[in-house]
Amino acid sequence: METAQIFQTDVSAPHTAPNTPAWSAIRTISWAANHFGDGLVLSTSFGVQSAVMLHLATQVKPDIPVVWVDTGYLVPETYAFAERLRERLDLNLFVYQSPLSPARMEALHGRLWERDEVDAFNHYDRIRKVEPMQRALTDLAATAWMSGLRADQTDHRKKLQAIGRQDGRGKILPILDWTAGEVHAHLVANDLPYHPLFERGYATFGDWHSSRALSASDEHERDTRFRGCEAGVWTPPGRARRQRAHATRSALKQKQRRRRKMSETNTLTEERFEKQVLQSDLPVLVDFWAEWCAPCRAVAPLVEAVAAPLMVATNEDDSRSAPIP
Repeated sequence: METAQIFQTDVSAPHTAPNTPAWSAIRTISWAANHFGDGLVLSTSFGVQSAVMLHLATQVKPDIPVVWVDTGYLVPETYAFAERLRERLDLNLFVYQSPLSPARMEALHGRLWERDEVDAFNHYDRIRKVEPMQRALTDLAATAWMSGLRADQTDHRKKLQAIGRQDGRGKILPILDWTAGEVHAHLVANDLPYHPLFERGYATFGDWHSSRALSASDEHERDTRFRGCEAGVWTPPGRARRQRAHATRSALKQKQRRRRKMSETNTLTEERFEKQVLQSDLPVLVDFWAEWCAPCRAVAPLVEAVAAPLMVATNEDDSRSAPIP
């Protein structure tokens, strides 16, 4: 399967302007739908930005089978979000779960996510994610699957290709080269929702026990999931174990490099705010904000807490120095 084939197919992208990210993604999806027919399925986690890929895919193929692996450890907000999108987009949804219930798994294997071990994480993935997904692909006679992975999410995903093959099936990643800003723009333009937990500082979300809100100290959004490891739903067990071990080592090395780089910069803290900003003789950039920027949302409460009393003080100073009319 050649990437170049997609440009040999004359496909119009509905409701999108030419040469935009959405137009390019819909061309990719249209090519996949024509090439694989009823063998094409879409996977979703109903995560923070899942509405984008679900919206794009159903524009092209409204009845595309959508596979959702329910690990049994999702939060109520995820189930509500899934139902909301199922109704809004009229999804042809197939829900798969492990035959091993959460309670039984914990009785037999313990709380695997609490172990700081690569093999334990991998074992958890095999039970709760990999087996159900492989069963879904077999049941649906899938010859290709699509997902909404993006290259800027992890170092591993930077190495992926938009069109390829994996384990004998086609693998299609239509929004692989999208940025977080482009995702946000598509959501806003089409009145699509983020996962509810996005408003509470979550940049990515999975199981309740291994996800948390982004903090100012995190260096990457994936730091908030399974200690920064990449979960391998699509990867065979042996390869997943090697990849996860390699990813863990790479993550540690990357953090060390980031820390060295950060030590050369001036990191602003609440304690140093007055000295470094208010008493500085140089221009200081103290605020940056974008709706799609998860780190911005994570530090917003701290910025507001520090800025609020300063704004009050500034307004009082201005009122005292104002000329009497």
